[in-house]
Amino acid sequence: MHPISVLLTVGLLFLLIWPGVLSLIGWLGGWRRLAGRYPATGRPEGQVYRFQTIRLGAANYGNSVMIIPGDEGIFLSLFWPFRFGHPNMLIPWPELNLAAPPTGWIKRLGASGAIGLEVGNPVVGKLYVPRRVIEDLQRDRRVVSAAPRDGAGEEIEA
Repeated sequence: MHPISVLLTVGLLFLLIWPGVLSLIGWLGGWRRLAGRYPATGRPEGQVYRFQTIRLGAANYGNSVMIIPGDEGIFLSLFWPFRFGHPNMLIPWPELNLAAPPTGWIKRLGASGAIGLEVGNPVVGKLYVPRRVIEDLQRDRRVVSAAPRDGAGEEIEA
């Protein structure tokens, strides 16, 4: 077989398989379910954290997520090569509650660790985000009142 034919065949197979793999990850991790419940209608104003690592349900998204904590909630978007099957979402702050501390490798997420957040009431998903994102949000006096709260309504201490 000619080398160009091999490259074209491999490229075509990749283009056919890649969207299916991404859709499966979005479904297994719960991204599609949460994005359906909390769709983003636009990109909010706020500090942009690019190439962040998060965990959502059973899926780990390594260095591929853009996080924007804003006045309304936390905006999540995947880097474009991984976005298929992962619509942008904006989870409102009242829908986020502190979860049990992370265990295993996820507790080391980023240089300063991770904070676990339960999404919804009743809980429809569990999200782990870098601790730094929540700490920065709490330091920003414009949006400190929008910080996530625990089950008793108290602001999360990062």
